[in-house]
Amino acid sequence: MTEHYMHPMKILMSNVYALFTQVQGFHWNVKGHHFFQLHGFFEMVYKDLFEHIDTLAERIRACDDYAPGTLSDIHRLQELEDSSEISLRELKVVEIFIKNCETVISQGKSLWGMCEKSGDLVTQDILIDLVNHLEKYRWMAKSYMEK
Repeated sequence: MTEHYMHPMKILMSNVYALFTQVQGFHWNVKGHHFFQLHGFFEMVYKDLFEHIDTLAERIRACDDYAPGTLSDIHRLQELEDSSEISLRELKVVEIFIKNCETVISQGKSLWGMCEKSGDLVTQDILIDLVNHLEKYRWMAKSYMEK
């Protein structure tokens, strides 16, 4: 029943893990006039993403598959824009955050459709919660970028 979407589920989990790591780095290293606002925002986001990672991994295990459990697994599967070579100025990190949120939101919605066809309500519920939170964070970040 779930075999056909377990690999996309692992990619999604890896992307959420990569986003978590990236956002935690933004929390530590962002620079600019709005440091305190962004520092707090990114802390809220990475703490929330950590919970979603755990939920996704446990769901993969509940479906009798193995969740990506090593950094090399995560790195191999994740598809987000890396921020290792960028300036950590506030506008640039927010732009990258928005772009990567949109990638994960799109993947979550696509995977939700696969689960719907299979009648997997539990995974759908997990994905709805993840997408809901990411859409809220994307909205907040986009609002920050408005002039």
